[in-house]
Amino acid sequence: MSANEEKIMAFWQWFVKSESIIKDCIENETEKTREHVVEQLNNLILNIGAFSWDIGLDGSNSWFLTISPNGDRDQFKVSKEIMEYAPTHMNWTFHSSKPAKNWDRIFKIHNYNLDLVNIDANPWNYIVFEEEDGQLELIFEANNITHIDEETALSAAHEFVTHELGEALKIKRIASVKIVVLLESEYDDSKEPISELKDHLTE
Repeated sequence: MSANEEKIMAFWQWFVKSESIIKDCIENETEKTREHVVEQLNNLILNIGAFSWDIGLDGSNSWFLTISPNGDRDQFKVSKEIMEYAPTHMNWTFHSSKPAKNWDRIFKIHNYNLDLVNIDANPWNYIVFEEEDGQLELIFEANNITHIDEETALSAAHEFVTHELGEALKIKRIASVKIVVLLESEYDDSKEPISELKDHLTE
């Protein structure tokens, strides 16, 4: 067994043993052991790799754990390996990357001053270009982002792709993401409303 496999096994052994405590801490924010449990989760996951994670109850009131590779292709291989060892007897859903959201396309993001900015992606349009290797370049037209700086706008575009398509598809297929206030007129006939993007890329 490799060193990485040992770390993965140690994590899942602790997770199974601590399931009831984990649930108690999530359902009761005043639980005294909450901070300790979060710290243990963080340490055990970061001991395997540079991942972020999310845990709790989803929209259908089912328990889930997501271990995200933070958009990194190599780390995605490791997060998938972690989930290969996930216990099958537990009534949980385990994700090796951030799943696509069933959402209203409205979200918040921090700007360079760490202030929260509201983003409404519903009015956006997009165009997509396919490269020779099958990878895709996405360009968003967003005429409602003039109030934010370019770096924050680009971060918002990347976050939108993760939420809309799911992190796995973003890692596998999306080579680059750009965002502009107005596309050039030559793209007027080829741009599509943002609501079509997911079906377009998953059909």
